[in-house]
Amino acid sequence: MDEVLKERIRDIYKNNSIDRLSFFENVSPKKFKNAKNSYARELDSPNDDESVVCHFDDTLFGGAKEGFILTTKRLYFKNILCGRVVVDIGDIAGMYLLSKAIPEILIKSTDGDLSVHIITQNTSKKSQEILLYILDEIVKLLKERLPVKEEIQENAQIQKGGELTLTICKSCGAPNDISRKSCRYCHIKLS
Repeated sequence: MDEVLKERIRDIYKNNSIDRLSFFENVSPKKFKNAKNSYARELDSPNDDESVVCHFDDTLFGGAKEGFILTTKRLYFKNILCGRVVVDIGDIAGMYLLSKAIPEILIKSTDGDLSVHIITQNTSKKSQEILLYILDEIVKLLKERLPVKEEIQENAQIQKGGELTLTICKSCGAPNDISRKSCRYCHIKLS
């Protein structure tokens, strides 16, 4: 992750601190290991283009086996209600704070088929609002940095068994699986 991106992310969270939310080098190695083993095992394989942005520990006693890890590519999380979930950054259409008996942040996917809840069971309503703001702003920033048109169109030449498996978004030029209803990058309906 480049320093420009890190600085832009720091600008988002610098005046909005929350207990149990840590960024970049400040992520506790022990907590990160527990979180990774619990719900982000994919991070064991080195991947140069996926860097950890932040970690949120949503456990009562700080064991970090529930919560989330946000990387430059994905949001990994686990909670007591929906278990382990991994969402690509490009698939996140929006995040909302729900006011129900159990406080939660809802994530909607771009094609409308995923509604998952990040339960913030041990976090005050005010902290949840700040957490949602930070998470939403960082995800927007990361989505801006998804592959650019030229790079994407080169990748669009991929074929499988002689049949084109990708469709190109007319709005942003991004390749999308032919079965998608909306673009995973700009969220415009695919025709």
